[in-house]
Amino acid sequence: MDATTRLKRLFRFDVWATRHMMEVLRENPDLDKYQEALHLLGHLLNTQQIWYLRTVSKSSDHLNLWPEIDLEKCENIYNSMPDKWDELLSKHQDDPDILISYQNTKGDSYETKLSDILYHVIIHGQHHRAQIATLFRKSDIDPPPTDFIYFTRMHH
Repeated sequence: MDATTRLKRLFRFDVWATRHMMEVLRENPDLDKYQEALHLLGHLLNTQQIWYLRTVSKSSDHLNLWPEIDLEKCENIYNSMPDKWDELLSKHQDDPDILISYQNTKGDSYETKLSDILYHVIIHGQHHRAQIATLFRKSDIDPPPTDFIYFTRMHH
């Protein structure tokens, strides 16, 4: 499996895992830690948009890293991102290590390989889904299994 195919697979995992977390939120609007979980989910999704815009040399100044957001808006962002990631990876099929120039939210300039940015996006998402899972447990709800191994067993 080449690097681009591997990254596309990881983004399919990311979509799958995030969908499971959103389903729990949708089914449990009275959850004790609902707002905290939604805040983390909104951050996860807005950060994906920010990183995507950086990779295509567009401004993300209009996006907040920690937005006040509702579940419907999260679902809209969630639904908009998979095709963008897939198109980006297809565009860079032959060179996923191309250098991307961007500025962080503080205005500092960097150059990073596209593949490293994309791995960061996946790892960042898993980090925040784990935080959301902890909030579910604190609210006496068993979180869905979203480890990569569960995905691979279902999608081999």
